[in-house]
Amino acid sequence: MLRLYEKVDASVSEFVSAFEIGAEVGLSEVETVRTIEYLEEKEYLHIDDHKQGIVRITAAGIDHVETGS
Repeated sequence: MLRLYEKVDASVSEFVSAFEIGAEVGLSEVETVRTIEYLEEKEYLHIDDHKQGIVRITAAGIDHVETGS
């Protein structure tokens, strides 16, 4: 979450590749898919394109990163 938050500069309107972020933090594609699906269920991010792994952070995700909860 922190890497996504940093990459989009805390913007809820910027979409990025979850696969790129996953690779940056050492996750495989399978681990990345599992992680983004979990984070979407928690409403911390929104998946725009499941095949491409395009995501954006949500307001709840920003709050989670900023408060550490």
